[in-house]
Amino acid sequence: MLLKYNYSYMFNIKTIKNYFRAIKRANKENTRKIPLLKAWEYYFKWKKHLKVNMGPLNSAIPWINFAAIDYLTMIAHSKMKIFEYGSGGSTLFWANKVDEVYSVEHEKDWAKSVNEIIIQKDIKNVFCFHIEAEIEEPADFISDDENYIGRSFEKYVKKINDFPDGFFDIVMVDGRARPSCVFYSLHKIKVGGHLVLDNSDRSYYLAKNLPLFQKWTRQDFLGPVPSLEHFCMTTIFKRTL
Repeated sequence: MLLKYNYSYMFNIKTIKNYFRAIKRANKENTRKIPLLKAWEYYFKWKKHLKVNMGPLNSAIPWINFAAIDYLTMIAHSKMKIFEYGSGGSTLFWANKVDEVYSVEHEKDWAKSVNEIIIQKDIKNVFCFHIEAEIEEPADFISDDENYIGRSFEKYVKKINDFPDGFFDIVMVDGRARPSCVFYSLHKIKVGGHLVLDNSDRSYYLAKNLPLFQKWTRQDFLGPVPSLEHFCMTTIFKRTL
């Protein structure tokens, strides 16, 4: 049976103009550029996910750009072990592709929503941990979100220390206190494994940690993101030694 598309919706001129304005803005703000033909490749996916009830959690996809999602889909296999800072669509995405998923989430209601879906779908290979920020004046382990001023994410960040070095195939950093999460993740990733940092166009996420990646390869992915009207960058590092 052929799928029927609402072509007036998919090819809405105003929507197309907004999409290409987003390309222009992203190319202006980033040293990495998006070729127009490459960006057009993701237009229909992007447009589809702007619809109501097509958020990353309902769609079971990570909230990162489509190009990075395609790369992760390509490298995923059934023996992988994943750790992620920030639960959501990515948790469900990995659950269908890998051996085990360990996910840390700071926001209580969101963690509850994710857990309800995991229970509803009878998913057995996902282990979610709700760890809120603690009220104290932190020297580190901080978030740039003004809602968390005076709060420390130390326990959240250090949850990964429950696991031995070289344990994970992939660590996703898409939550709070990202510079600290990156730092504590590096030794937990096996040789040949990957670290995924979303919104890496925010240079301060890597400002202190970049020298630590001398034995890693780097790929930057810039493009449209599910349910967002602006483009973002995701950087994926691969450990070589």
